[in-house]
Amino acid sequence: MRRIAIIGGDSISRIDMPKTRKGWEFWSCNNLYRVKQLSKCKFDRWFELHVFKKRLFQYTRRDMVSYGDVTIKEYMEQLAALNIPVYMQEKWDIIPKSVKFPFDNIMKQFGSYFGCSFAWMLAFALYEHINAKNEKDKIKTIGLWGVELKGLEYYIQRPSMEYYIGLARGMGIEVIISKQGGLCAAPWIYAYKEDHKKILEIYTNYNVPEMRVLTLLQQAKAISE
Repeated sequence: MRRIAIIGGDSISRIDMPKTRKGWEFWSCNNLYRVKQLSKCKFDRWFELHVFKKRLFQYTRRDMVSYGDVTIKEYMEQLAALNIPVYMQEKWDIIPKSVKFPFDNIMKQFGSYFGCSFAWMLAFALYEHINAKNEKDKIKTIGLWGVELKGLEYYIQRPSMEYYIGLARGMGIEVIISKQGGLCAAPWIYAYKEDHKKILEIYTNYNVPEMRVLTLLQQAKAISE
């Protein structure tokens, strides 16, 4: 059976990732190959799930002509240089090993609750597990290292990731979460061991960042409806 390590960019929660690839498949995404600590890692699969377009001789990603300090064409060339399967929304000739990601098949299996690339990657692993034709292709363990998703930027990304972690565990798959990370962790055990003053502050104080974000999300949902 397979063991998959999904590697993210957070350096603290990546400390206890496997030191060797023996027995593991290494997966990562976007431009994390540029992270110094990961630059020498040998990965098995890569994921770049955002929208790419080509207008004449110019490539764009999410309608932007650059990503970090490189043009999108340079970025795509760097993805090609990884020389491993790169899962994307469509196959690109500039990336010979690009593979069309099965968005529709995954959503037929699990629904459309996805807030980040890591959630798609985790769901893809579960999709392969469910549809495996033999026991050796099923998944025994999924490890998450460097996948922290803390802070306001990830406020709407983290819940779907935790949802698929729970789904994986419900399927009997071992999910390892870095002890240094914060996924599937709360600041207290609700009702059993909790900070009453902090709970009151969160529930009543609009200045708490999480409450401001939640309010904005509710407003956006009301507008869309």
